[in-house]
Amino acid sequence: MSRLTHSRRCMMAYHGKIEISQKKLQDLYEGQGLSVSEVAEYFGCSTDTILRRIKKYGIKQRPWPYELP
Repeated sequence: MSRLTHSRRCMMAYHGKIEISQKKLQDLYEGQGLSVSEVAEYFGCSTDTILRRIKKYGIKQRPWPYELP
C-alpha cells in the first residue's frame, strides 16, 4: 500500500497548466476590478497561480485591502 495520503495522491494526479492569457487577466483584474480570489475562482485555480501570473505579466498588484473608487 502506498504511503501517500488520498489527498496527496489527488494533488499529484493533476499537473496540467491552466491557460490564462495576459489580456483576459488584465481585463478581469484591472478592467473589471475583480479581486485575486475572484479571478482565481473564475479560472478554477488557486490565488497563488493568479499572483504568479500577475507577476509574470508585469501587472501592478493592488494593495490590500483594496476598494474600488
